[in-house]
Amino acid sequence: MEKEVELSIEQVIEMLPPNEGEAQTIINDLLIYCKGKYDILPDILLTMSPEQVINFVYIFSDKILKIPEYRLFSNSVRDIRIFQEIKKDPQHKTVKELAEKYELTVQACLWVIEKVSSKLEIPNPLKN
Repeated sequence: MEKEVELSIEQVIEMLPPNEGEAQTIINDLLIYCKGKYDILPDILLTMSPEQVINFVYIFSDKILKIPEYRLFSNSVRDIRIFQEIKKDPQHKTVKELAEKYELTVQACLWVIEKVSSKLEIPNPLKN
């Protein structure tokens, strides 16, 4: 039976070879080794560099992650972009341009600005 030892993140990172290709090979083998053990972890880790993989596992070890549907995530990115643009140029003309750009109604765009303003606890730039 293997003795389980908890290594520090620094110790685990030091185990990676300095050569990026060799380090990636270790991570790829690790993903195959862990497949079926850890649900979606291998799919997540495929998008990261070897050091990011170790940091991710270290930070989120023994935690439950809830990942939103892509549609919700992409809409959130869009909403933040709209809000940033309005902060730069808080005019109703800009709202109309953004509504067209993101294929929203002007009313929906105003609602997005208000929603982001509220969630970020930043005054609505259109109300200043």
